[in-house]
Amino acid sequence: MFTEDFSIISVLVFTVPFIFTVLIFWIKSVEKHKRQQMQADLYLKTLEKGQSLPAGLFTQPEKEDSPLRVGLILTLIGIGISIMLWVIIGDESDQRVAIVGILPLCMGIAFLIIHFIEKRKKDQHNVQ
Repeated sequence: MFTEDFSIISVLVFTVPFIFTVLIFWIKSVEKHKRQQMQADLYLKTLEKGQSLPAGLFTQPEKEDSPLRVGLILTLIGIGISIMLWVIIGDESDQRVAIVGILPLCMGIAFLIIHFIEKRKKDQHNVQ
Protein backbone atom coordinates (compact mmCIF):
# COMPACT_ATOMS: atom_id res chain seq x y z
CA MET A 1 0.00 0.00 0.00
CA PHE A 2 2.85 2.39 0.82
CA THR A 3 5.36 3.28 -1.82
CA GLU A 4 9.09 2.94 -1.41
CA ASP A 5 9.53 6.69 -0.85
CA PHE A 6 7.14 6.67 2.09
CA SER A 7 9.17 5.73 5.15
CA ILE A 8 8.65 5.69 8.87
CA ILE A 9 10.67 8.91 9.10
CA SER A 10 8.15 10.67 6.88
CA VAL A 11 5.34 9.50 9.13
CA LEU A 12 7.17 10.69 12.22
CA VAL A 13 7.95 14.09 10.72
CA PHE A 14 4.27 14.75 10.15
CA THR A 15 2.81 13.10 13.29
CA VAL A 16 5.24 14.17 16.02
CA PRO A 17 4.16 17.86 15.93
CA PHE A 18 0.54 16.82 16.41
CA ILE A 19 1.46 14.51 19.29
CA PHE A 20 3.41 17.32 20.96
CA THR A 21 0.47 19.69 20.49
CA VAL A 22 -1.89 17.27 22.23
CA LEU A 23 0.70 16.74 24.96
CA ILE A 24 1.06 20.49 25.54
CA PHE A 25 -2.72 20.96 25.83
CA TRP A 26 -2.94 18.02 28.24
CA ILE A 27 -0.15 19.43 30.44
CA LYS A 28 -1.80 22.86 30.48
CA SER A 29 -5.17 21.37 31.50
CA VAL A 30 -3.57 19.34 34.31
CA GLU A 31 -1.76 22.47 35.50
CA LYS A 32 -5.00 24.47 35.47
CA HIS A 33 -6.83 21.75 37.41
CA LYS A 34 -4.08 21.62 40.07
CA ARG A 35 -4.14 25.42 40.41
CA GLN A 36 -7.92 25.41 40.86
CA GLN A 37 -7.66 22.60 43.42
CA MET A 38 -5.04 24.53 45.39
CA GLN A 39 -7.24 27.64 45.34
CA ALA A 40 -10.22 25.63 46.60
CA ASP A 41 -8.11 24.12 49.40
CA LEU A 42 -6.84 27.56 50.40
CA TYR A 43 -10.40 28.90 50.43
CA LEU A 44 -11.58 26.05 52.69
CA LYS A 45 -8.65 26.46 55.09
CA THR A 46 -9.27 30.19 55.47
CA LEU A 47 -12.96 29.56 56.12
CA GLU A 48 -12.12 26.92 58.75
CA LYS A 49 -9.83 29.36 60.57
CA GLY A 50 -12.40 32.15 60.34
CA GLN A 51 -10.08 34.45 58.43
CA SER A 52 -11.10 36.68 55.55
CA LEU A 53 -9.69 36.25 52.09
CA PRO A 54 -7.50 39.00 50.66
CA ALA A 55 -9.19 40.99 47.90
CA GLY A 56 -8.32 39.83 44.42
CA LEU A 57 -6.84 36.52 45.56
CA PHE A 58 -8.65 34.42 42.97
CA THR A 59 -8.70 36.88 40.09
CA GLN A 60 -6.88 35.68 37.02
CA PRO A 61 -4.09 37.86 35.65
CA GLU A 62 -4.76 39.44 32.28
CA LYS A 63 -3.45 37.49 29.34
CA GLU A 64 -0.27 38.89 27.88
CA ASP A 65 -0.90 37.48 24.41
CA SER A 66 -2.46 40.20 22.33
CA PRO A 67 -3.70 39.46 18.81
CA LEU A 68 -0.75 41.52 17.52
CA ARG A 69 1.80 39.34 19.29
CA VAL A 70 0.11 36.06 18.31
CA GLY A 71 -0.30 37.30 14.74
CA LEU A 72 3.34 38.24 14.39
CA ILE A 73 4.49 34.94 15.88
CA LEU A 74 2.26 32.83 13.62
CA THR A 75 3.14 34.85 10.54
CA LEU A 76 6.86 34.43 11.14
CA ILE A 77 6.43 30.72 11.95
CA GLY A 78 4.62 30.23 8.65
CA ILE A 79 7.32 32.04 6.73
CA GLY A 80 10.00 30.10 8.60
CA ILE A 81 8.40 26.71 7.92
CA SER A 82 8.06 27.50 4.23
CA ILE A 83 11.66 28.69 3.91
CA MET A 84 12.97 25.74 5.92
CA LEU A 85 11.12 23.18 3.79
CA TRP A 86 12.11 25.01 0.61
CA VAL A 87 15.79 24.85 1.57
CA ILE A 88 15.77 21.30 2.96
CA ILE A 89 14.04 19.88 -0.09
CA GLY A 90 16.46 20.73 -2.87
CA ASP A 91 14.59 19.00 -5.71
CA GLU A 92 12.31 21.52 -7.42
CA SER A 93 9.56 18.96 -8.02
CA ASP A 94 9.21 18.30 -4.27
CA GLN A 95 9.35 21.93 -3.13
CA ARG A 96 5.57 22.04 -3.20
CA VAL A 97 5.76 20.68 0.35
CA ALA A 98 6.84 24.18 1.42
CA ILE A 99 3.22 25.22 1.03
CA VAL A 100 2.63 23.69 4.48
CA GLY A 101 3.78 27.00 5.97
CA ILE A 102 0.83 28.83 4.44
CA LEU A 103 -1.56 27.65 7.18
CA PRO A 104 0.21 29.36 10.10
CA LEU A 105 1.01 32.30 7.82
CA CYS A 106 -2.68 32.84 7.05
CA MET A 107 -3.61 32.38 10.72
CA GLY A 108 -1.04 35.01 11.66
CA ILE A 109 -2.39 37.43 9.08
CA ALA A 110 -5.91 36.83 10.46
CA PHE A 111 -4.73 37.69 13.99
CA LEU A 112 -3.06 40.85 12.67
CA ILE A 113 -6.31 41.88 10.95
CA ILE A 114 -8.23 41.20 14.20
CA HIS A 115 -5.75 43.35 16.12
CA PHE A 116 -6.12 46.32 13.80
CA ILE A 117 -9.93 46.02 13.69
CA GLU A 118 -10.12 45.90 17.51
CA LYS A 119 -7.71 48.80 17.77
CA ARG A 120 -9.82 50.88 15.39
CA LYS A 121 -13.00 50.04 17.31
CA LYS A 122 -11.33 50.90 20.63
CA ASP A 123 -10.05 54.21 19.24
CA GLN A 124 -13.52 55.10 17.91
CA HIS A 125 -15.07 54.20 21.27
CA ASN A 126 -12.57 56.36 23.16
CA VAL A 127 -13.24 59.36 20.88
CA GLN A 128 -16.99 59.25 21.50
